[in-house]
Amino acid sequence: MPTGLRRSRQTIRTTEHGFTLIELLVVVSIISLLIGILLPSLSQALRIARSTICSTTQRQLMQGMITYAMENDDAIPGIGTSGYGIMERARGVTGDCASALQFANRRITPVQNFDWITPSVNPDDLPIERAARFEFILNNFACPSNTTRVIVWPGGDCGRQDMEEYIETRAEDLPIGPSYLMNANWGMAGPRPGDLGWPVIRQSAYSFTSPVRMPESYRPRINAVGNPSRKAAFGDGFRYLTADGVVDIDASIAPQFWGAFSDSSPVFMQSRSYGTAQTNDNTQGRNLPLSYRHNMTMNAAFFDGHVANLTMDQSRDPSLWFPAGSRLTPSNNNQIHPSVLEKYQPGDYFE
Repeated sequence: MPTGLRRSRQTIRTTEHGFTLIELLVVVSIISLLIGILLPSLSQALRIARSTICSTTQRQLMQGMITYAMENDDAIPGIGTSGYGIMERARGVTGDCASALQFANRRITPVQNFDWITPSVNPDDLPIERAARFEFILNNFACPSNTTRVIVWPGGDCGRQDMEEYIETRAEDLPIGPSYLMNANWGMAGPRPGDLGWPVIRQSAYSFTSPVRMPESYRPRINAVGNPSRKAAFGDGFRYLTADGVVDIDASIAPQFWGAFSDSSPVFMQSRSYGTAQTNDNTQGRNLPLSYRHNMTMNAAFFDGHVANLTMDQSRDPSLWFPAGSRLTPSNNNQIHPSVLEKYQPGDYFE
């Protein structure tokens, strides 16, 4: 090899060197700065993506509810329609837990009296056994922003034990808590003449003393709600967080109040899902992020099929959750969120 060429290569080798410490620190600082700039944007993008998927699931469930109504005389699935057969078997004069559970072991039967989701989805996609179907609905129709897993409320009655045994022996993990709640009043009828405003399940007055009185003519039918584009059928919601931080579900087949699929609506201060002044088990507002899970807003599905994002104050408007012709009664107004009384006066009617 010519001497000149060998010397040139030697010169190149002697002038090579790595990065200095200062250069490495500069590169690390630039990367850290870029990560700091990009992370909030990425987090925001993830929140938007989860909210979008959540609203898509709501839209699908709403379309299923509309399909159910079209096939069942415009009925809204719920305690007074699709869930009434369970009520008769579990809480009727001849109520029997075993027969109620046996009745519920069918794909088309709600898993509890307040369950509106089972009637709103394709039964071919659902398990036959009630406990398996209960878990399937909670997990497979969950909002991506809801990852909270729950235990079964030990105070439940008929159906609680079956659900506990299924989760303990056959489920891979605890179920995800409820993601979407319907205003339970949609599934009931208006009060009888002379009642203070209590809704009716067929012939029996429900014991929830509502400060919002529905029209006596109301029946749980979509064509009776009023303008469907202004009436929210259901929205984001979680049941429920106890005062001592336990998250659980009522797995009873016929719970007295709301169960795992409905609530009294965001209007009421004492709501376990949306309120901040529960008479018992006050959570001091720690429950709110579980229901208002999209940066303290909620998605809500309307009876015309569209889904809208609502701020907390917007969600508390009773005109969204009660049929046209309902009115605010003078009694029990201490149960209503103060923002409602800033917009409505006792005696005002809702369109």
